[in-house]
Amino acid sequence: MIHLNKKSRTLVITLFLVCITLLGGNHFAVSASALQANSEAPLLTYKGTHGVEIRSYVPGYDLDKLKEIYDEFAKNTIGEEIAYLSHINLYPDYPRGTNTVGMWHGEWFRDQIAPGRYIDLFGVGDDNPYVLNTLSHEYGHHFLYYYLNKKEGISNNYLDSEYAKIRNLNHYTEIDNGDHCWSAVEIAAEDYVQLFGSPNLTRIRSYQYTPQENAHLPLAWEVPGLYDYFVNLSGLKGKEDRDAPSMPLLQLTEVTSEGLFFQWDEATDDSREPLIYSMVGVTHPTEDSTVKYLMSITKENNCYKSSLSRRQLREDRIEDILVKLIVMDQSGNAVSNNIQIDLSRPEDYFFLMPSPVLYLK
Repeated sequence: MIHLNKKSRTLVITLFLVCITLLGGNHFAVSASALQANSEAPLLTYKGTHGVEIRSYVPGYDLDKLKEIYDEFAKNTIGEEIAYLSHINLYPDYPRGTNTVGMWHGEWFRDQIAPGRYIDLFGVGDDNPYVLNTLSHEYGHHFLYYYLNKKEGISNNYLDSEYAKIRNLNHYTEIDNGDHCWSAVEIAAEDYVQLFGSPNLTRIRSYQYTPQENAHLPLAWEVPGLYDYFVNLSGLKGKEDRDAPSMPLLQLTEVTSEGLFFQWDEATDDSREPLIYSMVGVTHPTEDSTVKYLMSITKENNCYKSSLSRRQLREDRIEDILVKLIVMDQSGNAVSNNIQIDLSRPEDYFFLMPSPVLYLK
């Protein structure tokens, strides 16, 4: 973030941008510099019902494609804050490198968010499955900066907010330590996607197994009071479906020289079935907490099973692994169960009740 010098007694402007980057999975960053607005005329534009304009620089995109993207964007929870978003730029290339796939450009005027904010989406093309997830995340920044400023007077430091208290962010020593996944503003935008984002995000496979970048924090639906906080903050109700699935008990049931074997029973209490199950392995400690292993799943009657290859773990020199079961309904509401396993003594973790809250300090 850059705080510009005060130009007069009555005018203080702070320019900043928040970007989402892609590296293996979803990996987010906060940038301390802003790009100049594009001065080139777009190839095609489309203005949606909320007055936000899609500006396309992508060759081959027609009006139907822009309308499709806008209509999907409009499935996110949107309120009065939309009046401060001017446009969404679609670019086919990666001007900040192939890892950066989106940015929200913010500006403050007299301690309030300024109108005319906009979002950049990079690497846009028919082979990019992350566009809608990126757009929802970037709009989450716009949404939260607006309401935290309006309701709590927060402009920069999210750790001073009621949100941080409910999310228990100040209990984690890693928060805002420079690592992308521990940035408070990025965690908040991810929470917006989970609680208030489009239910159509369930079509994106990467969202199914990484609904948030930080694998070592509980998912948004697992935090008591967090959804109600978003409702009270914005005055909006979010998704039509406001119930997450129950959490099946994940168990480590067998350890052999070939692998670690896990199982859980089918959950049947959600009205938005069929449920989507994902099993991932995340190494720790790691700067990015990215998913390293995407595990296959089989079903026998009402029991699901998955496993990790010990040979692969040895080849990768993994000594400690976080195994996560993520259960998502058709509305995109997700919960998880987790087992942190010391691979020097994995037998110690048989039949333990896992906790969704990890590394609370």
